[in-house]
Amino acid sequence: MKSSSSIVGILDYGVGNIFSLQQSLTSLGYSVVIGKNERQLKKATTVILPGVGAFQYAIKNLKKSRMDEFLKSEYFSSSRRYIGICLGMQLFFDFSEEGMTKGLGIIPGRVKVLSDNLCHVGWSIVSTNFLKSVKPHEKAFYFNHSYFVKCSKKYINGKCILGLQEIPSIIQSKEFIGVQFHPEKSQSIGKKLLQELII
Repeated sequence: MKSSSSIVGILDYGVGNIFSLQQSLTSLGYSVVIGKNERQLKKATTVILPGVGAFQYAIKNLKKSRMDEFLKSEYFSSSRRYIGICLGMQLFFDFSEEGMTKGLGIIPGRVKVLSDNLCHVGWSIVSTNFLKSVKPHEKAFYFNHSYFVKCSKKYINGKCILGLQEIPSIIQSKEFIGVQFHPEKSQSIGKKLLQELII
């Protein structure tokens, strides 16, 4: 974590929740820049991919702006941090059952529909090594999704339980981190996690 003087970029690829994310980051003292391409985001030390919307539409927009290839190259260069939120995290993976669409393929794995076509909406406790100073039962975050990621355990840095199903909730590979929940909607604990993840 760097100081709140860090510049945080939000990648605008045509999906929602940019305003609430911007407000959350601004309240923490970060300078926020919103951009649709590499040039507009070049000063950011951390870039966030927000996520409310359809997988197929999001991938189409990333390809249209050529940000799909840029994100892939950034994974290998590890030049800065990328944080994917909800759909933004799911885009990192190979394939989604939502629209039967190929993802960015940055992290091996697939996005699958929740069993029994459930929709996971509300607060769930996430078991994670992040936020070491916070008691385990206080690590509750706000979820709103009907698809989840299936990937190797080596990428999973946080998980929650939904019924009998274990849901990967925080994933990480190199400088790419994804969260299935919405930290910007998770009150003070969400802001605390953002501060830990942003560099």
